[in-house]
Amino acid sequence: MLRKFKSWFDRTTPDELSFKPQTITVRNKEYLLRRMTEDDVDAALAIERRIYHDTPWDRYAFFSELRKVRHSLYLAVEDAGQLVALIGTWFTLSEAHVTNIAVDPAYQHMGLGRF
Repeated sequence: MLRKFKSWFDRTTPDELSFKPQTITVRNKEYLLRRMTEDDVDAALAIERRIYHDTPWDRYAFFSELRKVRHSLYLAVEDAGQLVALIGTWFTLSEAHVTNIAVDPAYQHMGLGRF
């Protein structure tokens, strides 16, 4: 039964979840919201170090997740070309799961985590 479900699911879902970059306004400040890429991994790890004084996710984990474009979506928030926040999600037919969320300490309490 699981194989049949997986076969059906694979036929009915797109090859990649789509997301177009967009300008968002949070508390009267504009940011760029876009799909996260492998080029963002170093900045994401730096944000995690500033938050946790370590990195719960290593480079491999980020690269692995960013390549799963069919059932996951990782978004980056930029301010003046600098990554300041990120969120990662997995999707199935009936649910969504937040896998990672991080806001640079310099941008915390500014509404980005709630956006």
